[in-house]
Amino acid sequence: FQGSIDNISLVNAQNIYTGGSADAFTFSGFDPVLNNYIVFNNNRIEFNDCPGVDATDPLNPNFFQVQQEVGNLENGTYKIRFEHDFEPLNGNSGAINGYYYNSDGNGFLIGDVTGSGTYSVVHTITNDPNDPAYHTNPDPSIYLTNTLVIYSNSQQNVTNGFIDNILFRQEFVTGEEETISFSEP
Repeated sequence: FQGSIDNISLVNAQNIYTGGSADAFTFSGFDPVLNNYIVFNNNRIEFNDCPGVDATDPLNPNFFQVQQEVGNLENGTYKIRFEHDFEPLNGNSGAINGYYYNSDGNGFLIGDVTGSGTYSVVHTITNDPNDPAYHTNPDPSIYLTNTLVIYSNSQQNVTNGFIDNILFRQEFVTGEEETISFSEP
């Protein structure tokens, strides 16, 4: 017998966010009584003719967003995965972005999610300015802390589409990954 063990990872299987219902999320940047820009429908988060970031006042931009407080996450690696459809061929349009910043102001960005498919990225939170993953909160008076935020992309006129099956969990990377092979006579 010959075999190998490859690509094993250690993950904290406990999700960081507690989604699953509209009560777990907050929609902000608009009055949901007047507009249904972002709704929880068919067990997914839908964007309906949702405007991009309103930067009329550059010192106080208005984000049309869905958010969930997830607490103060320490430095480490975190996987975010969700299904999405903003594909024009499917009658949708636009894109989304997002971010997370902890109490120390360190975090990550979710950038330009367009088309349809699965967004699956491991993000790093670090306080090391020499680390390429280093990203700090540019303005804590505007960008929320300890909260996962997903917002309509400012590059598009409006966003139509959805995100579904959101996963947000911590992953552990040792930096000593290797493939172990063995053979048995």
